[in-house]
Amino acid sequence: MKLAIIGDYNDNYRPHKATNEAIKHSIEKNNIELDFEWLSTDTIETNFEKIISTYNGFWIAPGSPYKSMTGALKIIRHTRENNIPTIGTCGGFQHMVIEFARNVLGITDAEHAEYDPYSSKLVVNPLSCSLAGQTLEIELTDKSSKTFEIFGTDKINEKYYCNFGLNPEYQNQLDDNGFKIVGTDKLREARILELENHPFFIATLFVPQDNSTFEKPHRLVTEFLKIITNEKMQKINYIIKLKRTTSEDLDFQNLVNLLDQDLAIRDGADHSFYAQFNKIDMIRNAVVYYDGGIAIGCGAFKAFDNKTVEIKRMFVHEKFRGKGIAAAILNELEQWATEINYSDSILETGKRQPEAIKFYEKSGYTIIPNFGQYQNDENSVCMKKSIK
Repeated sequence: MKLAIIGDYNDNYRPHKATNEAIKHSIEKNNIELDFEWLSTDTIETNFEKIISTYNGFWIAPGSPYKSMTGALKIIRHTRENNIPTIGTCGGFQHMVIEFARNVLGITDAEHAEYDPYSSKLVVNPLSCSLAGQTLEIELTDKSSKTFEIFGTDKINEKYYCNFGLNPEYQNQLDDNGFKIVGTDKLREARILELENHPFFIATLFVPQDNSTFEKPHRLVTEFLKIITNEKMQKINYIIKLKRTTSEDLDFQNLVNLLDQDLAIRDGADHSFYAQFNKIDMIRNAVVYYDGGIAIGCGAFKAFDNKTVEIKRMFVHEKFRGKGIAAAILNELEQWATEINYSDSILETGKRQPEAIKFYEKSGYTIIPNFGQYQNDENSVCMKKSIK
C-alpha cells in the first residue's frame, strides 16, 4: 500500500518533518506495512491519472499557499468522490474546505485569503487571533463521529501552526451538506471536519503529527494509516467494477461531461440539436464502470414505451477503450432493463461515429428506421435489439 503526501516539502518547516516522523511512529509501533512519499502540488495536473492509480490514500499537508492550488483541489475532489482515505491538516484542512465549497456548495468563486485576500467569497479567512505556536483545547462535539470513536474522549489538546481557518459564516452550510463539524474551540469555531458516509475524510486545523512520539503515536494518524491498509476497505474501492446508480451520481455526471466534449467536436454545428435530447436530469437507471477505484465508463437508459428502453449516454474514457468495458456496461444496462420487465432496447447514434455503429451491431443491434425526434435527421442511425 502507498500513501501520497500532497504538499511542497520544506525540510526547514517543522510540520513537514513532523509529518514524516508521525507516519514512521505509527508504522513502526503498529507493524503497519505502508510506503509513503511527498508529491509536489505542481506535478499533480500533468501526472493525475498515474497518481490516482498508484496511491491508496492521501495526506493533504500543511504549508500553504501551495505551488498549485488547482492540483491540490483536483486530488481532494477525487478522493472525496471516490471514497479514498484522506486526511488534511492545517493548510490541508483549509484546501479541503475550499474544494467542498466550490464543488458541493456551489460557491464556485470560494477563495482562500492567502491566495486572494480581496475576494468577496473568503470561505477561508484570517483567524481573529493567530493560533500559530499554540497548544489549545478542542471539544469533540459529535459522539457519533469517527473522530470521537478514535479519541474516545470529549476534549483533546493539540498544536497549531496556522493563521487561517474556516470563515464562521460558512460553518452551517458545510455541516448541513455533510462536511460535519465534529470538533470546535471554546468559541464554537470549527477545528475538525469529517465527511459523512466516507471511509475516512477528516480535516483538522491543528497539526496532529507534531503531537506524536514513538512511544505514543498519534491516534488519528494511526487510524488513518490502518484504514489505508485495511483489506476490506481496499475491496470496497477497487474490486467493485459496475455500479448501478442515477443521474445524480457525480461520477456519472463527470463522465457525461467528457462525452459531451467529444460529441461537440464530432457534431460541429449540429451539436445543439442533439444535445437537447441528451439531458440527464432525473435518469433513474445509470451505470458507472470503475477500474482501480476510478470511474472510467458509463451508460444509462430511460423508458421509451411500456416495453422498450432507450440506451443513452454510453461512454468509455479514451485510454480504456478496446478492453470490453463498453460491452460490460451495455450488458449491465440490458440486464437491469429485463429485471424491470422491458423486452426491447433501442438507441440512436450517428454516422460520424462508425466505431459506435460497429460496436452496437456486434452487440446484437440492427439498424431500424429513425424514431421520434430523429426521423428526419440524415446523420442519425437508430438501432434495436430484443433483450428478453
